[in-house]
Amino acid sequence: MAKLFFTLFLLVGFIPYLGATDKAAPQILYLQLINFISGIFVAYQFQRSDNKQTFFNSINTLPFQAFFFFFIWALISVTAAINKVESFRILTEVYTYLMSFVFLLYFTKKIPRVSTFFINLMTVLCCIEIFTVTLPFLNDLFKEGSFMFRSSSYSGVTGNINIAAFSILVKLPFVAYKILSSKKIFTLINAFLYVTIFFGICSFFTILSTRGAILGSIILGILTIVFFSYRFFIKQIGFKIFAKRILVIVSFFVLNIFFNGVVNANQGTGNYADRIATVGSTEDGSSQERIRYWKESAYSIFENPVFGIGIGNWKIVGIDKEEDNLTNYVVPYHSHNDFLEITAETGIIGGVLLYLSILIPLFYLFRSFFKKEKSEADNLYFFVFLAITAYLMDAFLNFPFARPIQQISLLSILSFSLWLLRGKGQKLKLIQFNRITKYQSILLVILFPFSVYSAVRLFNSSQEQYYLLGQFNTNTFFIPYDELMDYETTYPNISSTTIPLKTFQGLYELKEKNNPEKAIELFREAIPSNPYLKINESYMGYAFYKLGNQDSASFYSKIAFEKQPSNPTHFAHYMISLSMAKDTLEIKNAFNKVKKYRNDEIIDKIYYLAMSDLLDKDENRSVIGNANKSLLDSKDDRLKASLYILEFGKDQVFEADFLYKEGLDLFDKKDFVNAADRFKRAAELNPLELPYFENAANAYLQYSNYEKAIEMADYVIDNETKPTGKAHYIKAFVFIEQGNKLRACRLLSVSAGYGFGGATNLSRAYCR
Repeated sequence: MAKLFFTLFLLVGFIPYLGATDKAAPQILYLQLINFISGIFVAYQFQRSDNKQTFFNSINTLPFQAFFFFFIWALISVTAAINKVESFRILTEVYTYLMSFVFLLYFTKKIPRVSTFFINLMTVLCCIEIFTVTLPFLNDLFKEGSFMFRSSSYSGVTGNINIAAFSILVKLPFVAYKILSSKKIFTLINAFLYVTIFFGICSFFTILSTRGAILGSIILGILTIVFFSYRFFIKQIGFKIFAKRILVIVSFFVLNIFFNGVVNANQGTGNYADRIATVGSTEDGSSQERIRYWKESAYSIFENPVFGIGIGNWKIVGIDKEEDNLTNYVVPYHSHNDFLEITAETGIIGGVLLYLSILIPLFYLFRSFFKKEKSEADNLYFFVFLAITAYLMDAFLNFPFARPIQQISLLSILSFSLWLLRGKGQKLKLIQFNRITKYQSILLVILFPFSVYSAVRLFNSSQEQYYLLGQFNTNTFFIPYDELMDYETTYPNISSTTIPLKTFQGLYELKEKNNPEKAIELFREAIPSNPYLKINESYMGYAFYKLGNQDSASFYSKIAFEKQPSNPTHFAHYMISLSMAKDTLEIKNAFNKVKKYRNDEIIDKIYYLAMSDLLDKDENRSVIGNANKSLLDSKDDRLKASLYILEFGKDQVFEADFLYKEGLDLFDKKDFVNAADRFKRAAELNPLELPYFENAANAYLQYSNYEKAIEMADYVIDNETKPTGKAHYIKAFVFIEQGNKLRACRLLSVSAGYGFGGATNLSRAYCR
């Protein structure tokens, strides 16, 4: 039974989303179920005193005690949290891991021939994960002739390519151990395992192209070569065995480099070296973001060294530190370094306690390499050391503490490590803690029902958030009103994107029910859950605008804009309130401020739409002078209309549009003379609208007014920023009519080069 329970814990990564927005929610609930069943089984076995003693001895170790007191310290850190509800949500996860650690430690001691079982189990799981990543990739490669770069369809059982990569990397040392510790390396089983490792490394280099895993696999490979070199030169293992092992290790990487080069040459994507080079690059956007998060976490530790900011609250406090860089509601949910994030949340004591549970076994494993006696058991110590090192590399670059598949893998490896190091005697055991462990066990049992209740509510909320976030991202309201109002908004009180759950209800009231008063009430209630995101203040400003309350609209929308000026929603709501107040000076000031952070069409569009509703021709000549000419090529008709109004005034723009439509109607009736007149007059009123000139040129061509046709076509050619080739085509027709074949063919060639339809065929027929 111990083998079965141990295996069930490690299958947590295979639990699917089950309708939740976050895969961790059903996985934590699954672990709670396994903990419950394990608890009943262990309690039944307490009838025998030797089993009871085994249980208490299992948790009477330094690593477990460090983890236990980390949980206690994290609980204390809740007092410093801005969002205490979110702290208790994360504490549910910590408690679940702690209970899982208890049972993994116990079951490790109850499994006969545990080394063989554990290594085989990790090898099987690793093989499954590798082939669930590899098979879709190979299917695309051979059937389609190409593959999708870093596609989520290659994420295997984990649902995320980064999690998949490091989950494989943590388990890969055990597969390597089976090959490299075998007396006969070249066997059928080893050949299968060799292919497995090849595809495992291939998943890092080519399929998933995860920079951290690529770098991690190279570091683990170098450490392995150093280890066997040490054993060869210092402990005098045979040269033949040494050479075979080094050859196997080097061949993994040589073959993968070759495979990666061939695949990426055909695919046209960057190679693995390019990916590695961006890990610490200050020019790579992802690396810049990660480095910022690290610095901000470090500053937070210096500011709150004792109790931190509260377990689980980095995702909220990080918003305040990143406010100038938030372009939407995608927040720094993790700092991409568990060492820094957990220390920032729980203080230096909390960070030290958590990582002592990992570093203590790692230290003793490392010390075992330098024993004077020669032993093949050194190999196992070393490869367990590599597995823990792989986790630590993941923790340095990512956030495995929030990923149940990674955390349970780590806890199982630590449990196995403590079994391996059992010969270290009292160095890893605290005899004086015998009585305390009993009280700890009682406390853990008392907390269990609360933890299960919490996990169930969190899972149900995660399922609801799947629909809420879909509704928010698509701006559609498909959830029935009564059902939405019954959704969980108090525990948890924020979504997986940190948007308060009451905010979604407020948006429904504002946009779907057109009830701004009720929306404002819900937005106010939502603010304390995440006071830094400012989504509630922004939409409160918009709600007050709908109520016609100019002062409140400006007040709240300005708060949101000033805190997060890069967010286009905040900018738009602030522009609306300023338009309401007809404050053109502040509109310009706000526009200049936001341009310091971002320079894209959406910001220009919001600005010019706001200005065009306020200004007419005489007031705004300076405004259009600042416009990017490329905006005139936008496919957004509202944006172009705003720019035209800013330049010429509403009356003139509308008159030009009326004449243009008259011209189209006359052209369809073959009245080319009058059509040309309407197009020409429209063009004179709005010379920024180049289609007016193109249509005038075409109309002049139809009744052989070649001089005017060329004049109009030349205007378009001289002023368009993104040529379409149509004006060149019309001008070519003029020269064809005049018998100037050389000039006509040159223009047809240019028109065809710009992709204008018909130019190529006409050129082939006329210019042969």
